Amino acid sequence: MPIVNYWEPKGYVFECSGIVTCQEILESGDDFLQVPEGVTPKYQLINCLKVDNFDLNEMDIVNISADDLAASRKYPNIKVAMISQKEHVMEKFMAYLKVSWAINTSWEIRIFNSMETARDWLDYLKV
Repeated sequence: MPIVNYWEPKGYVFECSGIVTCQEILESGDDFLQVPEGVTPKYQLINCLKVDNFDLNEMDIVNISADDLAASRKYPNIKVAMISQKEHVMEKFMAYLKVSWAINTSWEIRIFNSMETARDWLDYLKV
């Protein structure tokens, strides 16, 4: 599986590589809802620096956005940092953002081209 997930003290990290499918993303989203005791999630870091491509169509992006909308009802104040340097990966990020905005997610989502800038943003927000 090209997605590895783990918890940090205040957030959840998705590290993706290779070709990532909709099913893998949805399973990782389900894992996010299994919050360890004593943790209040403040952010998600979606590290796609090693992703070659996403195997997603438009309906897959809608399904992922809808799943995240449901998660946002449980954790409404999450900050999401999506990270990649590849144009075609960022295009999928933008498609996800457009759907998420259209369905009124409460999550604040930003796209970055490095892990350092994403973490700087989270530090700036003091999450």
